[in-house]
Amino acid sequence: MATHEYRLLEDHIKNTFLNERTFTLDGVTYDIIEVDKPSTPGGGECKTDCYVLGRNGFQEKELKISIKLQDVNEFQGNKLKPDTTESYFGVDWQDIVRDATLSARHVIENQPLIYRRKHVKTEADSITLGWKLEITDKYRPLSSQIPLSHRDIRDFVYKGTRLPQDKKDAYVLGRIRTDSGVAEYIIFTKRNRIRCVQDIMDQLILIEDAPVEDTYLIFTANNYRPRENKWEGKRYLSVIVNWSIENGRLVHSYDYDHPLAPNTDTSLPQLLHALDQLPTRYPTELDDRYIADCSIIFE
Repeated sequence: MATHEYRLLEDHIKNTFLNERTFTLDGVTYDIIEVDKPSTPGGGECKTDCYVLGRNGFQEKELKISIKLQDVNEFQGNKLKPDTTESYFGVDWQDIVRDATLSARHVIENQPLIYRRKHVKTEADSITLGWKLEITDKYRPLSSQIPLSHRDIRDFVYKGTRLPQDKKDAYVLGRIRTDSGVAEYIIFTKRNRIRCVQDIMDQLILIEDAPVEDTYLIFTANNYRPRENKWEGKRYLSVIVNWSIENGRLVHSYDYDHPLAPNTDTSLPQLLHALDQLPTRYPTELDDRYIADCSIIFE
């Protein structure tokens, strides 16, 4: 629901600029020359949700706007991959992710790994492969405060100054425009708060001046569902659960040394190989004697 409303808000802001064709900033009125949602050559998201180019005589002004849906807990970074994580944290991203993950180790290692019945969004007969990494501005029990200063959060998380070059230089109306994917302004709003362009302009905040909320790395489980033989596809795990068989029983261990390794190369093939050595793949049918540590079972 929030994702759908967010897309409607993006379209509403874009169409508001297109319909009025001018905007006024710092006492100067600009004719709107271009309006678009930037797209990246290789896919994925840049930080600018709405790009507006205005012109007054020989003077041009870009509005590169990051749009946030007011009063909604939005992810700043979703299902992080190595390249996007490097854009936030720089070349030392692996050390930063590892340290942040280890700081939540006591919580991570108290999570169930085998589900015999449904728990919240986790289906019955699910087995955890590990945890994905995401960035949000709301605390969760399975989280760690992001190891960045407020200056860095503005630059890396809100603006995108460390994005890969193909996400900084995004397409606007079908052609590459330098740094169009790096946001300069941010707006926290809803559709019913915008009736005209001036409503948008009144709510725009320079990211340089934007308040910075506490920002967290959160860990969300990536699970395998043996009944459907399904998983979420290729996901990059901040913590890997290593599965194996010892003395005829399913055993696990936690790997913190390979942050954001793909599940399809690590935990998934290990788990499938282990399950093939048991009488059944399904936790609801698997006797406790085939599980080395029954404390990891949710039932």
